[in-house]
Formats: sequence, C-alpha cells, structure tokens
Amino acid sequence: MKHRLIAFALCFVMLVAALVGCTTYESNTVLATVYVYIPDGKLIVNGKCNGYQLGSDGFIVVTIDGVRYKTHTSNVTIIETDG
Repeated sequence: MKHRLIAFALCFVMLVAALVGCTTYESNTVLATVYVYIPDGKLIVNGKCNGYQLGSDGFIVVTIDGVRYKTHTSNVTIIETDG
C-alpha cells in the first residue's frame, strides 16, 4: 500500500510540473482546433479555438467562435498546429 501511495504522489507531482507553463493561451500565431465532449463521450462542439484559460482546479474555459465553454479538462481535446 505504501508503494502505491508513493507512486501516485510521484505521478501527481510530474503532472503538476508538466502543467506549470500551460496556464493561458491567447495567441493568433498558433492554429488550434478544439473538440468539447460531454462526460459520456458525445461531441458537443468543435471549431477553431480563439483562446483558452486553464484553471488550477482542473477546469478549462475554451472560446470557440466567440462562445465560451467551461468544462473539465478531461472533456476537451485541443489540437495545435503551427501557423
């Protein structure tokens, strides 16, 4: 049990360290397509990303065509390509 807790803590620390630099995105130099899903996997909306803000609570605010969507990060897929 102790090894599982240590492994979980290590994975959590690595995840947090990877997300430290990913707090906001508001640039027109990177083209991004966003897919927003509901928890059962059904696609709600997709389109060109006008910007997103990643919160520290696991939620993300995504702007697609001027409409803002707030959802959990597990329900969003962002595909970035160089412009």
